[in-house]
Amino acid sequence: MANHGFVAKHKPNNLPIFENYGDEPDDDFIYSVKLEYLKAIITQLQSNNVELVVVFPPYYRKLRHEGNPYSKRVITELCRENGIRVIDDNQMEYFFDRPELFYDNMHLNGDGARIFTDMFINQILKSDFYKKIKSKKNETELGV
Repeated sequence: MANHGFVAKHKPNNLPIFENYGDEPDDDFIYSVKLEYLKAIITQLQSNNVELVVVFPPYYRKLRHEGNPYSKRVITELCRENGIRVIDDNQMEYFFDRPELFYDNMHLNGDGARIFTDMFINQILKSDFYKKIKSKKNETELGV
């Protein structure tokens, strides 16, 4: 599917039911092979001077620890160690009341992805990260 770009998940026949894990124990694992893949991607892209941003998109579930389970903490720490900006939109209240924007509890459908993308673009355009990238681009174009 990577050759086709974004492939939206359809709207399911039955909307997901909101899950509240606020009182559940934290997860305590992360798939090591997936973490190694992420490290390899980071290494490859940074060797090509690509500025990275890691985004946690909205879930249709309330997570323990303000949406900061173990797996997310591991990824966030890896990003911090590599100077990568993390945008954590995982627990966006806007999406908690809108099951029609989800395929399941962890994946936005096409409509949800479009709405989140618009929100994300606005967030990026207002960020210091964007200003930094734009400044680097201008310096390159001017030969500075």
